[in-house]
Amino acid sequence: MNIFGNRKSGFTLVELVIVFGIIAILSGIWFVGGRGSDRSLALDRSAHKVAQDMRRAAGLALQAQVSGICGSLPRKLSGYGLYFTTSTLTEYLLYANCSGAQDGYNAGGVQSDITVQTFVFEGPVQIQSLQGKPAAGAQQGIWTSQSNWSVAFFPPDSQITLCITDACGGASKLTEARVTLALKSDPTQTKTITVNGKGTISID
Repeated sequence: MNIFGNRKSGFTLVELVIVFGIIAILSGIWFVGGRGSDRSLALDRSAHKVAQDMRRAAGLALQAQVSGICGSLPRKLSGYGLYFTTSTLTEYLLYANCSGAQDGYNAGGVQSDITVQTFVFEGPVQIQSLQGKPAAGAQQGIWTSQSNWSVAFFPPDSQITLCITDACGGASKLTEARVTLALKSDPTQTKTITVNGKGTISID
């Protein structure tokens, strides 16, 4: 005698629909969470890459590598640096300073600097803002928005200039500078790389 009645083993259509629905919901949550985690990791990697490239520029300056990169006079290699600008939010430059002086990035003229390498941020990452503390003028010592700045390193003891113009004097010279990176899809997620005139680099 079957005490359980005539019920056959297996699942009903309603039960299968419920199970597959739960699986679909959990898969969607995992996918969205995974994508968000990937983007956050890309932001973190990009910030550390900027700091690493600053140290690389300092190393190149100390080693005086590729000494013939500037070509003939009046160009003369004096150091290496990084250049950031809000006109290209997805990249920045490693350049050779070819002025023979300790100044900022110069994109034109007979003593224009030479681009050694262009770095492109990972897909979801871009520059959100550039800021600097002017060494002189009305905004002296105050974080102010900048459209661009460069950090350059010079031998023999890795002297540093932080500049917003090629001339790099007065209010165009900075005591500290920072670049803030953000996710394109979520500008509230940011990483800020700060460098000062002593060469200290930090990531927040």
